[in-house]
Amino acid sequence: MNLRKHLAGLAIFSAILGTAIFINHYLTLPAAAIPPVPLEPPLVEAVESYQPITFTERLVSLDFINGKSHVTLTLQRKPHQAAPERLWVTTVFMSSEAQPERRWMTQAEVRDPFAPGNQGNLPGTYEVTATASCRWCNLPGTPTAGYFAEVGITVGDHVSPTLPEEYDDSRRDVPDAKITPYIPVLVQARREPRR
Repeated sequence: MNLRKHLAGLAIFSAILGTAIFINHYLTLPAAAIPPVPLEPPLVEAVESYQPITFTERLVSLDFINGKSHVTLTLQRKPHQAAPERLWVTTVFMSSEAQPERRWMTQAEVRDPFAPGNQGNLPGTYEVTATASCRWCNLPGTPTAGYFAEVGITVGDHVSPTLPEEYDDSRRDVPDAKITPYIPVLVQARREPRR
């Protein structure tokens, strides 16, 4: 019986010693060298601060009653581009009734144009209406009909909000703007009483 106890003790001692040697060997192994993996820069860093936006003007109107101009746009940004925090909508008006030919300009700032509340009818499109003050609408000699407009947009801080209302073709104060061809303007004006 004594022999059995000694053999059992020797077996337990051998098992504990073997486990200790295995753990010591495992913990002292040199760390495996993992080669570094080159990472591509995040997509956000690759996006430029200015990026073009595709837009279509749905309606341009002059409200002579309230002294405002309204431009309704359908916006679409290119895939994988950051949404701009704001954009400037510059509208140049000309009237076929103005003699000599004159041009007027309004400019409106649109904040968060790609906010979820501005979602359009088609997926990925956004609809915004830019409203600007039209101080020249009520000046004497300003025509109240026959208007056409040219709409341009810029992103971010590219345009000063204090552009002149009298517009000269030789001055292009809208850098990097996307500009539309001339479109007809809906005019809301007071009706003159008939006699």
